Amino acid sequence: MSPTSVGHDYYEILGISHDAQPATVKLAYKRLALARHPDRRKNEPNATADFQLLSEAYGELSDIHKRQEYDKLYRSAILPGKIKSQKIAELEERLRQFALKREGSKTLLYNTKKDLIRLRAEKDSVKGEKERLLKERATEETWWSYISSLMIGNTVEFNQRRQRREREITDSIGKQRTKEWNIDLKLAEVQYLERMLDSISSAEIEIKVEITKIEERWRERLSLQEMERANLTGFGSTLEKKLTGLISQRSVFDDSLAAVAGTTSDVSSTLQDTSNTAQNEGNDAIDGVMEAVGNAVDEAKNQAQDVSDKLAKIESNIEGFYIIGLWGYCQGSFNETGSTARKCTPPSSSFWFNFTEVLGLESSWAEKIFPSEVEKVVGVYKVASKGISATYITALTTTVLTLITGLTAMVSGWGSCLISICAMISMVSNIAGSATVTGVYVSLVGVLESVFYSAGINASLGQKMLSSSVNSDEFNLERLLPLLIAAFKRESDEVIWDNIYAAAAETTPPPRPPPYVEQTPYSCSTSMISNSHERRDDIDPVLKEELGSIYTDVPGFEEAFFGGVEDLEKAGTAVFHRFIEGDDPLYRETAGWRDWPQSAEERQVLDWLVTKVERFYEIATENVFVPKNHRKVLGWPHQPLQGSTAARKLDIGFIPSLESADKSTLWSHILVIGELKRNPKMDTASSAWRDLGRYAREVFAAQDTRRYVLGFTLCGPILRLWEFDRIGAIASTPFDVNKDPVRFIISMLGFLQMDSDQLGYDPTILTSSEGYRYVQIVRDGQPERLILEERMRRASCVVGRATICWKAYREGDKSKTPLVIKDSWQYPEREEEGALLRDVTQKGVVNVARYYYHGTVQVDGKNDDIQAAVRRGLDMARAKKYRFPRSDVSYIGFASTDGSKASHSAGGAGHKRSSSHLEATLPSTKRSCSSSPIRDNHSQENRVHRRVIVRDYGVPIYKAESRVVILSALERCIEGYESLHLHAGLFQGDISTGNLIINNEEGNPSWPAFLIDLDLAIWERREQPSGARGKTGTRAFMAIGLLLGEKHSFMHDLESFFWVIFWICIHYPAFTKKKVVRRFEKWNYVDMEELAELKKGTVAHEGDFLHMVEDLFTDLYKPLGPWVNRLRKVVFPNGGRWEKETKDLYVQMREVLKDACKDPKVLAE
Repeated sequence: MSPTSVGHDYYEILGISHDAQPATVKLAYKRLALARHPDRRKNEPNATADFQLLSEAYGELSDIHKRQEYDKLYRSAILPGKIKSQKIAELEERLRQFALKREGSKTLLYNTKKDLIRLRAEKDSVKGEKERLLKERATEETWWSYISSLMIGNTVEFNQRRQRREREITDSIGKQRTKEWNIDLKLAEVQYLERMLDSISSAEIEIKVEITKIEERWRERLSLQEMERANLTGFGSTLEKKLTGLISQRSVFDDSLAAVAGTTSDVSSTLQDTSNTAQNEGNDAIDGVMEAVGNAVDEAKNQAQDVSDKLAKIESNIEGFYIIGLWGYCQGSFNETGSTARKCTPPSSSFWFNFTEVLGLESSWAEKIFPSEVEKVVGVYKVASKGISATYITALTTTVLTLITGLTAMVSGWGSCLISICAMISMVSNIAGSATVTGVYVSLVGVLESVFYSAGINASLGQKMLSSSVNSDEFNLERLLPLLIAAFKRESDEVIWDNIYAAAAETTPPPRPPPYVEQTPYSCSTSMISNSHERRDDIDPVLKEELGSIYTDVPGFEEAFFGGVEDLEKAGTAVFHRFIEGDDPLYRETAGWRDWPQSAEERQVLDWLVTKVERFYEIATENVFVPKNHRKVLGWPHQPLQGSTAARKLDIGFIPSLESADKSTLWSHILVIGELKRNPKMDTASSAWRDLGRYAREVFAAQDTRRYVLGFTLCGPILRLWEFDRIGAIASTPFDVNKDPVRFIISMLGFLQMDSDQLGYDPTILTSSEGYRYVQIVRDGQPERLILEERMRRASCVVGRATICWKAYREGDKSKTPLVIKDSWQYPEREEEGALLRDVTQKGVVNVARYYYHGTVQVDGKNDDIQAAVRRGLDMARAKKYRFPRSDVSYIGFASTDGSKASHSAGGAGHKRSSSHLEATLPSTKRSCSSSPIRDNHSQENRVHRRVIVRDYGVPIYKAESRVVILSALERCIEGYESLHLHAGLFQGDISTGNLIINNEEGNPSWPAFLIDLDLAIWERREQPSGARGKTGTRAFMAIGLLLGEKHSFMHDLESFFWVIFWICIHYPAFTKKKVVRRFEKWNYVDMEELAELKKGTVAHEGDFLHMVEDLFTDLYKPLGPWVNRLRKVVFPNGGRWEKETKDLYVQMREVLKDACKDPKVLAE
């Protein structure tokens, strides 16, 4: 029952708006019920009451009638401010408790880490004591010492000393194990406290977002009440005026009514007489009609009952299923064990499946219930069935003639000619019959499905449809002739069997096993286009797939991104007032901007916009703004900017004033991106949005500290603001610059006045007064400053992990021992790479990058993620969602979600960015595309900014200085992979040229060669996917089995090592020089299955492979040709894929590489 008064704000409790849809109400309740269940808040006294109130709110708002009653009270009630204040006070109290808990946890974490350091030192001390005792025992307890003790009669003392030493050794072993156990406990405690701090931070963010929503809803409610109060006041005034007017006109109406009254009395008597006569006649007519209606109803009831009885009888005789064949049909029913066919009609050459006859509807009105489409198809079916019979009779006859005349072919040339003619007729008849059968049945299935679906009857084209048993492509009499001749001549058994084998047709290979679906699906990214000239025809389809769902008309967009700019609204208002002053203002409310170019030509709009923005800033700085950023507008739509792989132009953008707008302008200078279109109708995904996304990709690629990119589109006079980040793009509501000038002015001034953090730059990468960049971390409880020397790699994409790596060293380290800092945006569901590296390092895995530090990047004391930190908690559920059609991405493998294609989609290992450097000759760094259907809950997708530091530095393997170095590095990396697999139980998951590293610096303590990147590492015994929405990987080096959807095995990664050396030999004419080979460039764009076939053809035949080596291997690497071929034979036995896992492959591949290093031709310069 609905409440008689509003005591609680149910919309506020569920965190939704008052116009939320039922689905939104249900989703909000599920989310909050899971988080606020009393079992999760055992230490909070109000947990049960809060949960009951949550359930009450859901019960009230989920029932449409209760909600309507509640809304009436909600809209009119004026809730006391203390309810809002009480709710916020409760949340603020929870924030205070969390803050206390966080500080306590930090202190405890600090002390625990100190204890951990102390325990490790004590363990090392005990270990040293134990080793000393063991060494002492080994020195003293020799056979000579024992004989000496016997000779001097000192055996008792010798034995006592030995026993005492053994006790000491035992004690030291026990102490060491105790210390190790305590260390494990402390490590577990540290991990627990770190997770607790992360949970506290997340909870604090949620509470702050909830407080903001409460305040917004409160303001919304007050605004609504003010509107209602104003409406009531206006209505009362209007009503009062109308009543006054009516009273003043009353005398006029009274006079008129008096005059009419006399006339009415005269007419009344006449109407009374007429009414009496009509009433008598009407009663007679009604009695007749009612009698006729009653008779008709009784007759209809009888007919309906008759029809119902007939239908019930017909329905009882209908079988569970009908299997329709060429010569007849079978009928049967379903049971617990499956289906059983109980009755089949006798074969008939003139058979056709008559629906009305089989269902018992012949010669009755019931057969007329079928629509005309069914009658037409049945008519065609009846005629076609006779044609089908004729074609198969012809095929059978000509086949018999072919067998008979085959014997005459041995003695007559005319016999051979007749065989060919008969075989041709048989083939044509078979094809015609099969095509007709297929066409007829497909038509039947489509019509039956559309007619009977609503009745719960399904029609399908199954495997039991009768088809031709003799196919001319498989039946070849010429293959049988040698066998027949051998039989007539009574040849030996060996000869006859040889002819049998020769005559046997090739069998169809066994079907490929279904793809392994228990792995994270693949996703697409433009960073995969790394070995291409990046033509727009190649980039645009991938960019569409990468951007995925775009959210437009996001409420609160401008407040979220411009709200932190000081005095922005005040400055915008001041500028606007300046433009409407005077007798001839530049802006009029009725006409808009006086100088707006009516034709909206791009060049004219560009000039107008540049002039306006400059004038806006001049006025703002004169009146309000304190100039702190010197920026200007770059209007240069026909001149490509520098710093991109392909020539890319930018319509308009904002750059620092210190940068000159000439041919030297770089993408790294761009602060804000803009796109101009002449027509407002071009404010669409296929036009302006996509172009702006292309610009965002170039900015991300050129600027290694960019977290997100802001921009705008101006299509005619329609302006829309944009934000691009690592999960996609969002946009504001569009508005007309001529109708909403203040909003336009504020937007442009915001771009000019925002600081670097507000523009999307990473505030954790700092610049010193000396000009060098650095980051700060806390490692083992101690702060460290790491100085960035150079950027090593970056991924050219908008959406994805967007990995950036820098070479660095610790401040104060005189030797400048190199470290590598890696930043990436990871799905929070995935296991942290830093934790994996730490475990791998502790387990002593060799030739894999060693752990130094990892953590989540903090911005303003909070985890840096997309939803909360970058998008400021904006509600995507209230925005419009658009997704590029998948059909546009023609080259993407597994893009289809239909049954046929998706069956090959979910397998394999993860997809990810590949090589470290995006160089023209490098392969695609992303495996193709998402193999799973599009998720409807895309708005919940999130990525977290992670930072991992390792203490091994080098360069990619293709930058080696000699052939021997490459081979040796490859052998060491295989050893590292084997160690990772056998000692840690992990598959690296992305073997590529960029993830195989060599150390070419003297004095560098890193491994000589090693593996990096455990982003896509897979546990060997993992049973479930990570839960992340997608992953990517290196297509060019991906094993054939993974391309076809197999479960990831270490054998696949070993195959990838082969593709690495194969790729290097083709694409590098010199150690530091690269080239693009068009034949292999298309490996980026073909789908997965086609790429698998291309790779199969590459390795299948030794002669063809050696010919490819001769033609395609560069002169530098041709000496490796025979050894790469030997590696091919090891990885692909007999030119085919492996069928059974064997760890012997590790040794076999390493032996080939070791032998190659000894080859004089390889050693020669």
